[in-house]
Amino acid sequence: MRIITLNANGIRAAARKGFFDWLDKQNADIVCIQETKAQRHQLEDPVFSPRGYHVYYHDAEKKGYSGVAIYTRHEPDQVQHGIGWGVMDSEGRWLRVDLGDLTVVSLYLPFRILEGGAPASKISNHGLLAAPAVGNGGRWPALRHLW
Repeated sequence: MRIITLNANGIRAAARKGFFDWLDKQNADIVCIQETKAQRHQLEDPVFSPRGYHVYYHDAEKKGYSGVAIYTRHEPDQVQHGIGWGVMDSEGRWLRVDLGDLTVVSLYLPFRILEGGAPASKISNHGLLAAPAVGNGGRWPALRHLW
């Protein structure tokens, strides 16, 4: 199984720069995307739902900000948008798919989430650090500051 992840810095801009042509050549089973920076209604063009993939987006409430996505060739048993942590959910930073024994998370975790006292225990209690059979696709710059 081939899983790839990338920070798109805007999925619409990435599309204009050839992202979907590149993706078509990758033969990926699962694609995790961070910083989509778009609302779902802005992604109605079929290019944003690549043929052969089940497509899931979790948008930030604020337009043009954050957001994650997962494209998977396998239909998930379950899809979870958000994790029940206000800032993570309202900013569209967590998207999870369960595929049989495999769980894949597209996560965008910037350092500022930890500023103001979000300790490692809070991150761990929300299931962000580790779980059995979890593939974490995402941006983890903050974690080096936890230890």
